[in-house]
Amino acid sequence: MAAAPAEVIASRQTIDEIDQTLVALLARRQAVVRDLFAKKRALGLPLFDSVREDELMRERRAWAEACGISPEFVATIFRAVLESSHRIDGE
Repeated sequence: MAAAPAEVIASRQTIDEIDQTLVALLARRQAVVRDLFAKKRALGLPLFDSVREDELMRERRAWAEACGISPEFVATIFRAVLESSHRIDGE
């Protein structure tokens, strides 16, 4: 197999850097969720708020549309993010 052209390699490196940033941001988000859950427990509040989650999904879809990307694509990602947050409760 022939080596990829330099411009392809450069684009792949940029994608890798973006992906690394995304993973770091997801880790940061999970840390904030853990902190939020600790605060909610201390205050005797429910951990999950379906109204807030519905608002979050509408807002993220609107952000996607404003950025010119598929709202469904972004909604799929954020559904996975929320599911992951729900699993944090069991840790």
